[in-house]
Order: sequence, then structure tokens, then C-alpha cells
Amino acid sequence: MPLNLEIHLKELGLDNIIEIQKIMGEKSKLIKYILEDCDDIECIKKKNDYYIIYYCYKIRKFIYQLSDRFNYEINILLNSNISYYDIILNIFFLTLVVIVFIIMYWDSVYRIAKKNSRCSIMDTIITENKNIVSPYIYNIYIVDDNYKSSFITDYILCLTYDFTKNFTNVKDGLDKEYNKKYDTQIDDKKFKYYDLNTDYKSTNNMINNDILKINNISYIITDQKNNIINTEYANNLKKFIKEYNDNINININPIFDIKYAYTKNISSDY
Repeated sequence: MPLNLEIHLKELGLDNIIEIQKIMGEKSKLIKYILEDCDDIECIKKKNDYYIIYYCYKIRKFIYQLSDRFNYEINILLNSNISYYDIILNIFFLTLVVIVFIIMYWDSVYRIAKKNSRCSIMDTIITENKNIVSPYIYNIYIVDDNYKSSFITDYILCLTYDFTKNFTNVKDGLDKEYNKKYDTQIDDKKFKYYDLNTDYKSTNNMINNDILKINNISYIITDQKNNIINTEYANNLKKFIKEYNDNINININPIFDIKYAYTKNISSDY
């Protein structure tokens, strides 16, 4: 039974046959499928390349309509009473607007790139350390939330990162009974940290990671006088310490950012 073009083409999401011929051409595959090869919708859909042809038709139709609309607007413009001077002025204004938007876009890209550049990061860290009592030396206290108010003495673990001497020191809060409840002889259970002394993973033989999993734990970063530090890259270091214990393959940029900043600081006029 031949296709009912008026009904079946709409079911296929197509226009009338004249519109299809105008957009795709009278000898196109789509016309051949509709007029010659198939008697029903399913036959057309089963053609291997039907959906490719269908989407090509939709794209061509969009371009065709866009071109028609553009030509229509140009004809209105040319046949109106607007002077060529006004047309040129409008084109100039639109061009100016486009240029301004392009400049604003690239300026935004430049600012973001500059902020994230290695030099900018080092300069920020150097500035941050100007206001720290012990520049480039950080204490990271790991403490049970129940002892946050007295973290200086009641900590589970304290790591000191001294970037001036490239040295890491670890102190255990061995006076706490809960530190003694867990087997610390199993390697997978040991607390892992990045050691500046050796530039690789070290483990703490006294702290079992189960302590950190069953308690509410906080990480507090301070200077050598135990003043809490709340700067961007100090917090990055604190976050790194926490995540490194779970995954030693994470990005170690927080360590090297501070290392490079210290090196730049002592070799410059900062």
C-alpha cells in the first residue's frame, strides 16, 4: 500500500514532499525511499542510513531557514528608508560590541590563568607567610573533637612540616588510652604521611587508622606558637595531610607549592 504522504510524513517528523525536494534535492536518497522503495513507514525506518539522512535533513532545513531569514532581513534593510550612513553606523556599533565582549572574555581567561600560574601561587604563599610567626613551618594536629579546645596537649598525632629545613617531625599523643586499643602492627592500618626528609611515604607505627575512622576527628594547622593559621595554602596542606593517608597517589602540589615559594623567597628580595 503506497504511503499517504500527507499523514505518514508527519509521523516521520518530515515536511511535505515539495519541501523535502527543495531542501534535499529531487534525486536524494530520502525522496527515493519515500516515492520508490517503500510502501509504509516501517520500511523507511529500517533503511540502514535513514536516521543519518533524517538528521542531515533537519540540519539542512535549519540552515535553509536561517539563510532565508537573513536574506529577508537584508531585503527589508535595503528597501527601507534607512540611509547607508545609518547602516554603516549600526554595523560599526555591533562590531564594537563584539570586540568589547571578546576583550572581556580574554581578560577573564587571562586573570584565571594568572591566578592559577605557578608564579602567582608562589607569590601568594610568600605573602601569606609574612603574617605567620614561624614562616614556612606548620604544625598539623589531628585531634578527637572531644579535645578540640585543648588540642595543643590532647592530640592523637602532631606533624610538624618545616620547609626551611626540609624536615618532618611526628609526635604521638601516647597518653591517650584510645591510642592503645588498636593493633598498630598491621601495615595497612598504619597512618601514612608524606615525609619531607625523604620525599616519599612514611608510616606512623603508633597510630592505627581505625582511630580516625570511628571518632569525630579534626585537623588543625598552626604556627610554632600554636596560633591557628587560616590561609588558603595552609588549608591546602592540611587537606593534603588528611587525603594522603587514604591515598598516597594523590597530587602532591600542596607540598611543592610551599617548597617552591620558600626557595623563591630566600633567593629574592621579598
